[in-house]
Amino acid sequence: MSHKNSEPQPKRLKQLSILEVFAVHSQKRSNSFDTSTKSNRGKLKQRSENQNITSTKKSVMDLDNTEQSKLLQALDDCEKKMDCLNADEEQCLDPKIRMPTENVDSQSFEKKGQSLESIVCEEPTASRTCDSPLLFESQKSKDASLSLSPTKQEPCWLGTAIKDLQISPTPLRPLEQSQNHTVLFGSFKVSQHESNPSQSNNYIDAWDGKHVRLPCSPKSLYPIMSSDNGESLTERWGMIEAALLIDINSSIDLEEAILTYNSRNAKQWSFKGLHSFFAEDVDMEYRRDFFEVTLPKMIQLALRLPFLLNKPIPLLTAQKSHKITMTQQQIACLLCNAFLCTFPRRNSKQKNAEYVEYPDINFNRLFAVGGRYGKQIMGEKLKTLLHYFKRVTDDMPGGNITFERRALDEFPHWSQSPCELFRLHVNSVDRIENAGLGMLQVDFANKFIGGGVLGAGMVQEEIRFCICPELIISRLFTEKMHDNECVVITGVEQFSRYSGYAETYKWDGNFLDTTESDKWGRRRTKILAIDAIHFRRKSDQFTPSNLKRELNKAFSGFMCNYDDDEPTAIATGNWGCGAFGGDPLLKGLLQLMAAAAVGRDLCYFSFHDSQLMSDLFEMYTFIKSKKLSISNLWYTLTKYNSEVIHSEDEKKENLLEYLHRLHSEYDDTTDEEL
Repeated sequence: MSHKNSEPQPKRLKQLSILEVFAVHSQKRSNSFDTSTKSNRGKLKQRSENQNITSTKKSVMDLDNTEQSKLLQALDDCEKKMDCLNADEEQCLDPKIRMPTENVDSQSFEKKGQSLESIVCEEPTASRTCDSPLLFESQKSKDASLSLSPTKQEPCWLGTAIKDLQISPTPLRPLEQSQNHTVLFGSFKVSQHESNPSQSNNYIDAWDGKHVRLPCSPKSLYPIMSSDNGESLTERWGMIEAALLIDINSSIDLEEAILTYNSRNAKQWSFKGLHSFFAEDVDMEYRRDFFEVTLPKMIQLALRLPFLLNKPIPLLTAQKSHKITMTQQQIACLLCNAFLCTFPRRNSKQKNAEYVEYPDINFNRLFAVGGRYGKQIMGEKLKTLLHYFKRVTDDMPGGNITFERRALDEFPHWSQSPCELFRLHVNSVDRIENAGLGMLQVDFANKFIGGGVLGAGMVQEEIRFCICPELIISRLFTEKMHDNECVVITGVEQFSRYSGYAETYKWDGNFLDTTESDKWGRRRTKILAIDAIHFRRKSDQFTPSNLKRELNKAFSGFMCNYDDDEPTAIATGNWGCGAFGGDPLLKGLLQLMAAAAVGRDLCYFSFHDSQLMSDLFEMYTFIKSKKLSISNLWYTLTKYNSEVIHSEDEKKENLLEYLHRLHSEYDDTTDEEL
């Protein structure tokens, strides 16, 4: 909020902006609303509003003609706006959760040196969630003492307040190694800085198809030219150490070092994006700090791999549920190796390649990103990732993180389920990572987890992986997800702030993550990666087979009968929409259905789409008013597919319109029969 240092002015209507007048009317409207009963709520509210505006119009008669005309016109606009709001509220089943209005006292704000114009719906930050129902759009101009048009008032959330959703701490059993859980550090002490593995070189190697092939393995060999112009094999880790321990003072030097132990890729790999970043996107001080301070520390950390990670890392293969828990220090070491492109056998994309079903992990593809669009994203993405490396090499965090792959074999019979929808919170201004604390936070994933994070991609999944780079290491050991699978990652830390989306993404500085930790030393941040179908024809998403696939995919992630899970609320949003072609209303409804099947509340973030927020909440309230079960909704969706999607009508009604018509007609028919 802004604070004014000027002395309080005498209270005169002439000095009130229209925003202030409208806020005062909202106060009176709220007071009259509270005193009315449910039966005559609409009549009393309408009468009160009209009386408030009428009395204010009488007060402006003391002003001169010009100002009088302007204010009367503005008050007429306010009156029209209130008529619209009244009509909107009449459709709500429970007005207390539709758009409650706080009492606003203009005198109290004046005493504090604040103006009512400063009570606006600000951009969300990590420390602020949009819990206040009296919110206005941000003002574009704050220097005018008198606004000539009323500021549009819209709620920033609808439904159940976040604080009333089901959010509770995770009950945990003692951390221990098991057949389905690999713990990669030797001591299970989980207080800060005590979970790091021992500093011995008791490295245990596993060079096979069931574990990650680490670059420090003695069996990782590389061909080099011999003195007789032939080829001989040598241990690649020795080549890596020799190449990285020389002075590296520029991006050119870094390229030469990396290609020393990746010489077979010299003609295919490009470092154009990396060179452009250090030459054009950052200043001399930034370059000096990176090459003289941060990069040497990254190299030292990377070369400690056989000391910090002395247990084999199992691959999270398809159709096998398994967990891996490791320390943040181990992850930082592995990510430094990924930046330096040391992982063997991870660069080939041929059909018969060993890791063709796995995402790439070495950073070489990111270093190549160029072009006008790619260069802009590359610069901001590198700033975000290099900030992480600077943070962890300056002050290593001491927590733990769990990566879990889940594969389910049994799913609900959606056409028979009697479950009804649980509670819903819809939010148009906040973000999943900020307002979804303590919830199961959905990552709109690619089937290759992380999507384009190491390329030119920069939408929801890639942004989350950049501001929480520890997520990237899941790409090292997670095979492509199948239709009945998901990945759950618990304990990651956020290191950066950001603004924008896709081509407008900007690194916005350091972020200090103060999320509390659980008994395993993991931050209470649980991220669920589920991949949606990419629809090239939008009509395809309404077919029964695709509806079932998306419901099953969401259910596989929302399912809560696991030993360290509980039915907390789900924080999600436009999963499978945008470039994937999903219909936001359909995807919202499918997620509500899957959440209901496992007994979870849903918190939906519409990413600044207030119309979607309104439509989704209208759909939800209508469904609740008709007491429609999951089976009823499945019937509705399949009928919509056959009657509307495949009809020859040029103008097709949307899902919300069809839902209203179908179930209203059913009620009318039932009434006639009675």
